[in-house]
Amino acid sequence: MPRPVLLAGACLTPFGRTRHKLLDLLAQAAQGALKEAGLQDVDALYLGVMNAEEFTGEGNLAVALADRLGLGGAASSRVETASSTGAGALEGAFFAVASGYLQNVLVVAGEKMTGLSTRATTRILAEVIAPSERRYGASMPALAALIARAYGRAHNLSEDQLRDVLGAVAVKNHARGALNPFAQFQKPISLEEHHAARPVSDPLGLFDCAPITDGAAAVVLSSRRGGVRLAGMGHATDSAAVTRRQGLTRFNSTKEAAAQAYAMAKVNPQEVDFAEVGDRQRGPGLFPARPGLAGGPGGAHRPRGPDAHQALGGAQGPGAPCGGLGPGPGGGGLLALDRPG
Repeated sequence: MPRPVLLAGACLTPFGRTRHKLLDLLAQAAQGALKEAGLQDVDALYLGVMNAEEFTGEGNLAVALADRLGLGGAASSRVETASSTGAGALEGAFFAVASGYLQNVLVVAGEKMTGLSTRATTRILAEVIAPSERRYGASMPALAALIARAYGRAHNLSEDQLRDVLGAVAVKNHARGALNPFAQFQKPISLEEHHAARPVSDPLGLFDCAPITDGAAAVVLSSRRGGVRLAGMGHATDSAAVTRRQGLTRFNSTKEAAAQAYAMAKVNPQEVDFAEVGDRQRGPGLFPARPGLAGGPGGAHRPRGPDAHQALGGAQGPGAPCGGLGPGPGGGGLLALDRPG
């Protein structure tokens, strides 16, 4: 019988542009989570960092962070699964605790991305794209734009209607990001501002894409202490090549992973009160986390309402340090659960 996995502590650094080094950001988040958990030692450290070798020229960060934190003797591992790197680290720690093999595990994830030019950062991020698509110049925003176009065709949207749907998502995310004290952008935007923003990859504009961000997040998972239980976890994979998938609007791996998590948690999608969904670019962010949430194009994306989809602002308002996109939204959501109101 799996052991319960409890949240014993959580901490986020502010997301945005900072002069702090990556190791400093990771240590800051880790120390905050350990302090909240009331722990000085853990059985293991799981670190999620996507590409520090190119962003900052650093490697062997799991050992470096364990050394900084004085966790001599603890196991330390680094996880990398592209934009889901932080979620991968969280998953590994979850099953280590659930198995009963480990009691207390520290999960830390983050990225330092602002030290390079936008062109260089875009090139690094594009390295996760399948070579068959990258050789033709595909970038993350360009592929997201293809998905947004496919969404418009699937819903028979005119150019103006698609732009309004994209704008509704951006307005909602920035409105919620403005309420998030850790967010990179804490200012709401209007639909008019969204429409007037400079284009990035048609039909996506500036407010449809996540900013380049520095930041880190950490959680302590425990089988014995904590007020919030992690009830379910899921993981699935699809082809890295977008053009080899069953369809641009299907997201089969996301659906499969969600189904696994729902089954483990013994809940159905209609019982979910709020959802944080990975959406570095607007294309994937158009698709809600559970059936019936959307209520038609843009329906899930009102700034406020009974359905809290991207309750913390998604990636566009808070920012998106690639490695931190598991414990980041996850830790923020867990903090909200632990401290309602």
